[in-house]
Amino acid sequence: MACSSFLPTYLYQGLAYTDEVGVDLWGNVILNDPLGADFGGVEVDTRDNSYWLCDKYRPSVYHFDVNGRLIERFIPLGIPTSSGVFGTPVFPAVYAQRRTGRGFSGLALDGAILYVFLQSPLDNPDTPDDAASLTSRNVRVLAFDTVTSRVTGEYVYVLSEFYNLPGRQKADSIGDVARVAAGRFFVVEGDTLDDDFSANKFLFEINFNGATNILNTTQV
Repeated sequence: MACSSFLPTYLYQGLAYTDEVGVDLWGNVILNDPLGADFGGVEVDTRDNSYWLCDKYRPSVYHFDVNGRLIERFIPLGIPTSSGVFGTPVFPAVYAQRRTGRGFSGLALDGAILYVFLQSPLDNPDTPDDAASLTSRNVRVLAFDTVTSRVTGEYVYVLSEFYNLPGRQKADSIGDVARVAAGRFFVVEGDTLDDDFSANKFLFEINFNGATNILNTTQV
């Protein structure tokens, strides 16, 4: 699958249901692939050896069979996605307000429930400069029932405040996740720096058992 998010862009739109505009090395616009993805995580479903992948672009979740054939793609609800051309609209519409290129970054199965983590806070309220996302620490996590294809829960992961440099150079994203036990996960968290001395990279263990389910809450 082609993914224009890997290519240079000349237009950053920054709003829900909009994409970056890809260009080639000569500045010619490259049409977006309706099913293109920037995959952030993969999980093998041992029930049937199929694969679940999350996408940082739309954001979306892909389900492939054991031979790599696409079974279904799940995306946020909303008028722009209601036609079903881009996949099955099932996630709360507010997830379309992801910061550009920072949709779903990690996922992990816990029984039949797939926990899907956004990479960074939503831009809520939604503005072209992603101001709300850049100042928030609240990262949403979806609980998705893979049997009924329904969202059964939403939780909040709060990014750490540890940082070594002034300004926004602190942990602002989730890299990946892995299940430890029922309701418990390892989370890779960090900033966008790659300097050995000033970058912040962390590994936390979190527990969703007893956590507050904020499903259908919009103001987070």
